[in-house]
Amino acid sequence: MPRLRAMAALLGLVCTAIALAKDSQSLSTFQSRSFQVKTDVDRAIAMPLAEHMDTMYASYRDLLPGFAPRNSQRSTLYVLSDQGTYLATLAELGLDARNTGGVFFWSAIDSGLATWVEDRSRFRLKEVLQHEGFHQFARTHIGDGLPIWANEGLAEYFGYAMLVRGRLEPRLVPSRPLQRVSDAISRGMYLPFDELLRMDGREWGDRVRSGDPRAAVAYDQSWSVVHFLLHAENRKYSRAFLKFLQLTSTGLDIEHSLQRAFGSTEFEPFESAWKRYIASLEADPLSEMVERLAFMAEGLLTLHRLGEEVGSIEELKAKLIAIGFEQRFGSHGGAFTMSAEDEQTFAVPAPEGRRKPITLALVPAKSEGLPPTIEVRGLSARVRTVWLRGPSGEWQSDVEIR
Repeated sequence: MPRLRAMAALLGLVCTAIALAKDSQSLSTFQSRSFQVKTDVDRAIAMPLAEHMDTMYASYRDLLPGFAPRNSQRSTLYVLSDQGTYLATLAELGLDARNTGGVFFWSAIDSGLATWVEDRSRFRLKEVLQHEGFHQFARTHIGDGLPIWANEGLAEYFGYAMLVRGRLEPRLVPSRPLQRVSDAISRGMYLPFDELLRMDGREWGDRVRSGDPRAAVAYDQSWSVVHFLLHAENRKYSRAFLKFLQLTSTGLDIEHSLQRAFGSTEFEPFESAWKRYIASLEADPLSEMVERLAFMAEGLLTLHRLGEEVGSIEELKAKLIAIGFEQRFGSHGGAFTMSAEDEQTFAVPAPEGRRKPITLALVPAKSEGLPPTIEVRGLSARVRTVWLRGPSGEWQSDVEIR
């Protein structure tokens, strides 16, 4: 069977109508800085996604220096119109992509990064591409020797990162994975370091398929270990971590790579330091507000399609509660639901010692036929909803961070 890396669809939507397969040879092709892009949508839609991933690829290289591409061929990015076309195109390439929102795949026929655009928040779509894009980068630059915890942990790390004014902000700490890791530590449900760091891909997959309750924790924990190794104690461990990645890329086994990079395979001191680090972390306001804004944007778009006008954030909240609006997302850390009825969905963080309060504002649309804009004020970056045309001409939401 062809090998497949896939991330569970963040939107958790199931398409019941499968479009007729489009021959992959009929897709138009163009090149961005880092990708050969294959698409059946207008270039005005595909190009911004390609440029976003160009920036991400540069960010992978900047944060993980010393890894040259293993061949001169450009990476492939499939930007497809809808879920049916996505499934049919990948099936033609020998892959079953059901229950995914985007994949990095490789097979005897082709390899690439693939997703679809229609009926999706662009913000959520880019999250998937950032995660899967790292798996693509890892295979083309680091190789197959990368341990599964580092591969998945770095993919989650980059998936949660955001581009602020066109530059990657990777140190973000989203509340959900942080809370899940903290809970796992307090309940003794985390994986000890000597178990997690020595786990191979087969054992990892077996745990996921068997329903091992610690399998979901492994993704969040791997993200937190990567965050720890890159940022803890004024980047104390980052040089050793990069050396470890470089050693594994040469084919050196895990034990010798750990010994040569970190000087020890005794994990207890690192595990204790990691626990202290997790206990010291707090969710950052930017991650909190962008996630909530993405939810509000989709709710606002739903009301707009129903012909409902909204004049304030409180009115938005009331109308979304009235229609029972919620969104269910799947992630490696487990499914979760965001609901208009949850007070936290519309809450704004109030970090201690912050002089300028964070606020939400609804700004009337500048053009007729558009929903209003929601802005977050008081953050170091300007954050607001933007509206983009989808493949069928429908309005889609995104979150702009400047």
